[in-house]
Amino acid sequence: MVDGGVFGFDLVMLVLLFNFAVILCQYLSACIALVTDRDLVQICSEEYDKVTCIFLGIQAEVSMTALGPHKNVVCGIDLFSCVFLTATSAILFPLLAYLFDNGSSKLLCIGWASSVLLSYVFGVVIT
Repeated sequence: MVDGGVFGFDLVMLVLLFNFAVILCQYLSACIALVTDRDLVQICSEEYDKVTCIFLGIQAEVSMTALGPHKNVVCGIDLFSCVFLTATSAILFPLLAYLFDNGSSKLLCIGWASSVLLSYVFGVVIT
């Protein structure tokens, strides 16, 4: 198994670049939500047909699951656990949003994302 230390700072810069791209996408999504008072799912369901919406949903799930392997290289966690945890969260977020009211699911997602962010920051600081 390849350890992340082999790649040095090249890997850190790549992960940092991808994280900045994700932050930019989240920022733009939040701006659209503030201006239109609708989220991207609502906008896509109004603009596209059902087949395209299903394809976009599958693409979003695959994109979230693809974020898992970088935890393997950076933190040294085995690949199966990384992909499993990321896939579980990709399935769990829409399910929780459906089961709970909007405020509770948002609070739960913010708490989960904050814990991931803090563990990432602590991992970088410790390393």
